[in-house]
Amino acid sequence: MGLFNKSSRHGSSPVNNSASWSHTSSRSSNSFSSDDSPSKARPQPLVSPAYEEVPMWNILPSYQLYETTFSQHVEPTSDDNLHDPPIYEIASGPSSSEEGTHDGDYFSQPADRGVFTRWENSVLGNTHKLKKLSSIAPHHAESLRIDIKLTRKPCQIGVAPDVIDATKMEFSQGDSIHGFVTIQNVSKQAFSYEMFSVLFEGRVSVNGEDPSKQAVFYKFLNMLDYKAAWTPAYFVGDTSQTTEIDPVDGSNLMLSSDKKFVPGVIYKKFFDFTIPEKLLESACEIHDLPCHCELLPSIGLDREQFLQSLRKLREKSAASPKPAKPSFGIGTPPEPSATLKKPLPTSLNRKPTPKNLRVKDFSFPDTSVSYCVEARIFGRLSLYNKDATKDKDEFIILKDSNYPVRVIPKNTGIRTVEHERAAQHYYDSFVREVKACIEIGRSLDGKSDNLARRPSVLKNKQLYTRESFEDVTARAQESSMYEIFLPFKKKSLTQPAKVIGMLCAKTPKNEYVVRYQPPYTYQPYTKSNVALGRNFTVPLDLTFSFVENSGVNPKTHNPPDIRSVGVELVLCTYRSRKYPIPVEFTKHMQFRNKPSSDSLETYVMQPFSTYLAELSKLTERYTHQELNLDNQMVMDIKCLANISTKYNSFKVDNVKCDVQGSWKSADTKGMKFQKKIGVSINLDGLFNKEVNRSSDDISSEAVCLVPTFQECIVGRYYYLSLQVKLSNNDSLTIKVPLRIQN
Repeated sequence: MGLFNKSSRHGSSPVNNSASWSHTSSRSSNSFSSDDSPSKARPQPLVSPAYEEVPMWNILPSYQLYETTFSQHVEPTSDDNLHDPPIYEIASGPSSSEEGTHDGDYFSQPADRGVFTRWENSVLGNTHKLKKLSSIAPHHAESLRIDIKLTRKPCQIGVAPDVIDATKMEFSQGDSIHGFVTIQNVSKQAFSYEMFSVLFEGRVSVNGEDPSKQAVFYKFLNMLDYKAAWTPAYFVGDTSQTTEIDPVDGSNLMLSSDKKFVPGVIYKKFFDFTIPEKLLESACEIHDLPCHCELLPSIGLDREQFLQSLRKLREKSAASPKPAKPSFGIGTPPEPSATLKKPLPTSLNRKPTPKNLRVKDFSFPDTSVSYCVEARIFGRLSLYNKDATKDKDEFIILKDSNYPVRVIPKNTGIRTVEHERAAQHYYDSFVREVKACIEIGRSLDGKSDNLARRPSVLKNKQLYTRESFEDVTARAQESSMYEIFLPFKKKSLTQPAKVIGMLCAKTPKNEYVVRYQPPYTYQPYTKSNVALGRNFTVPLDLTFSFVENSGVNPKTHNPPDIRSVGVELVLCTYRSRKYPIPVEFTKHMQFRNKPSSDSLETYVMQPFSTYLAELSKLTERYTHQELNLDNQMVMDIKCLANISTKYNSFKVDNVKCDVQGSWKSADTKGMKFQKKIGVSINLDGLFNKEVNRSSDDISSEAVCLVPTFQECIVGRYYYLSLQVKLSNNDSLTIKVPLRIQN
């Protein structure tokens, strides 16, 4: 009672780590309670409990590294981790004692090891929540400078690095990210710190109504380079751990054991990352959906990365900037003109933002999926704030810097027929569970009703058949063909329009696949060998049947003429502002080629909004146990009822089809006729054409249609809308699924 009217807290949780690629995924089942006492934790929709059963000392190479990274709680303690670690003696074999035995279990740990800090409570798991020194003591923050560079090959001591500009490159699975981080103390005093880390992160962020707070900040990928982090341990084969000075630039390759940055010394740490093929299962541990564990494409504009990149560009801006090129679509740039004109100021009297910082990918303006190499230096608040005592101390970010990396994964969004069927069955089962809970509440009210047959708005029967539009379309969904009907009306200036026949269009339920095209401002880091094209043919089987007793003689009236076939590419971006999406959206949930409203909102959001409203009323009278509701189901219902969608459509110009072919009789009575049309579609023109920008645009943006993907917070799918235009100015629209693949 009351849970449906409150907003549960939510946190962020990294679901990947380069140190361990095999976790035990666990599910939590929490009972409902209206009490928000500290002893009873409320639902955490984005918290990942997969690390609860992973002993951290089994996956970290250094005791000190564990103590200075994963074990560091957000609220620091007074423990001194600079002392020597425990001494491990060599034993001849397992032995028993009076105090207790381990039965020869090598991985058994002492009972007094203590409670290990969860990742969600560690410093690395809460970096987005930590205060920054720049807002507490700006003059101290200016004492440190961090710079990140990416290189073509792994860095080596004594070899000049081949620095690259990766801001104009697209990475994919298996690509390696090499580089180095430099730290410099420009003040005259030593700068103390607690921890230094270099990570490769992938995250989803949704900005809230308050610009200073984020509604969702979810780390789905978090890879830590142990060699680049502070640790007194030496790694075998790593010469940078034993060599102190790099002769190339005289930088210091080792961080001091006293955790201080000395003035006038440039510290340098090498890092290496490899983009994984997929995410761990813990990326979707609650619902365990395979498509939510695929790598996500970079989409949207991360606010912090954009502002930081903009600051860096302003610092390095030349006195006379080069003229910017105009924006031309998704693919190749236009031919250079003989004379380059200076870009005109925008309507807001602002200079255009550098083109490599923004890509128009038609995402939500407040939602982004981003990757970056992140370097952070952590310290204690008590050193810079007199009000923070040892009892009320906390960790803060002394200095940080990130290098944005654009990732476009390969082979995402691939769904077999069996996969689609299983995902649809999973969704249907969840709907039945929700309806069962509502049915229990109705039975308690004495108003039980069968929710399985909800009334439909499409009950108008056609003159030529006893089946309604809904019945006909439902029957078509069970077949291997998309099928849609349109009454053909004879229009007159003196009489009302009269239905004289029925037009039916069929096409196979095939998903058409086209090749992804990078925006012209980017190039792939590794060339792809995908042999996909962008031209294909959609077959249309048209059938026209005259209506009996309509007063029309088929011998004197011909079937309608097909004037043309138009094609539009439609993209749908959807996202959840709080809870993870509990299902995979199948094509049957995206559209069904019904004559009325035919969208994700109709088949998912609207029904679950109705379920949520009714359950909210029932929970005011009955407990959740009485309704057989659990904690996770409530969050799942709320999620599906409040998903946001954003549609964009593009007209496809390069379409060819032969509409002049004649109708052929399909029965002996002359009442039914058939016609086949092949619609040839070429999307190359769409991917390469110039995109018109509105007058209020403040930048020259390259356009990009990212590959199809689904994730717990955000997703994107495409389809083609074919409009068959008739001689009476009516049109019949049929949709076919489209997948963009890298």
